[in-house]
Amino acid sequence: METVKLTRSGDAPIVFAGELLAENDGSRQLGRDHNRWHELAIYRTEAGRYVARIEYCTQWQGESGHAIATVVQSGADVARVFRDYDPTSHVVGYPLPSHADMPDPYADRRDRLNRDLRSRYAEQLREMLDSDLFAEAADLSLYAPFDAELLRGVTQPFVCPACGGHHFGRDTRKNESGEVEVLTTVRCHDERKVGCKWCGEWTDVDEQQGTP
Repeated sequence: METVKLTRSGDAPIVFAGELLAENDGSRQLGRDHNRWHELAIYRTEAGRYVARIEYCTQWQGESGHAIATVVQSGADVARVFRDYDPTSHVVGYPLPSHADMPDPYADRRDRLNRDLRSRYAEQLREMLDSDLFAEAADLSLYAPFDAELLRGVTQPFVCPACGGHHFGRDTRKNESGEVEVLTTVRCHDERKVGCKWCGEWTDVDEQQGTP
């Protein structure tokens, strides 16, 4: 195995003996070059651990790149590191109003920029993590099916307020007897693959006409 040295923003580099398992360069996607992108990589160390590498790259004036490298124990842990990362966290983008009560002329552009970056990052993850090595074993007994009767007469479609998705799952838990209890909260299934983790009380549906 070769010696790998990974730099980290604001921290000392990580040096280890290991091998590269997967990588993905987002500088060119959907047939065009981008001036903001992520470079992702996964390594396995000689000791059997994994290293998740995320680097935000930018050619936008006034922005700086940012790199992290995280050591974890398993392939499933690697997937969680990438999913928990916010791909817009180091974007400077368009200036914000100097006061909260002032109009924001760049709000739409900023929103499009962030949605585009999240979408491209999600596609990178889909390509790079498409392996049983990084899959998580799911206990399907802990998932309850979507119950349309909970809409209780609401005619507007239930839409995730964070990403606009339409697919949700009920939260559950096991009680002291080991039986599965269905809770009142629902979670977005993130069918748009933008990393949405929205969770809310389903009982709010009636009050807000389909949007919790």
